Amino acid sequence: MGFSYYRHVGEFLAVAEVVYDVFGDTDGWVFHVEATRNFELRNWDLWLNFGANYYSSNFHNYFYGVSETEINQYLTLYTPGSSTSAFIQMQLNYPIAEDWVFSSGASWLIGSQDTLNSPLVRSRHARVFFTGVKYVF
Repeated sequence: MGFSYYRHVGEFLAVAEVVYDVFGDTDGWVFHVEATRNFELRNWDLWLNFGANYYSSNFHNYFYGVSETEINQYLTLYTPGSSTSAFIQMQLNYPIAEDWVFSSGASWLIGSQDTLNSPLVRSRHARVFFTGVKYVF
């Protein structure tokens, strides 16, 4: 559960969100800010956005921590504090029929340096590439 605030700033859409894990798995929260800009190039829509996240220590510990019950010869005890990340994303859309849109894009996330202290992580960079077709209702 959370709260979002949206505001147009010039050609950008700015978003600020605070989200809490109401299901209790992490007992943590995330603060997220991002700016998005859309460019229309004939029938193509190009979306560019960038932003940052702040993760509470409980949230960060759920994903990157190693508890005493999880310790083995490969995993050592690790309890992280809060953390941050920054990201950039690009998405390109093209209508291929009245209700269908081709979509392709990429995301790059850079986590904070302390994430590398976790025995579960080998890189603070995450890259995602995707392509597909979307149905528009």
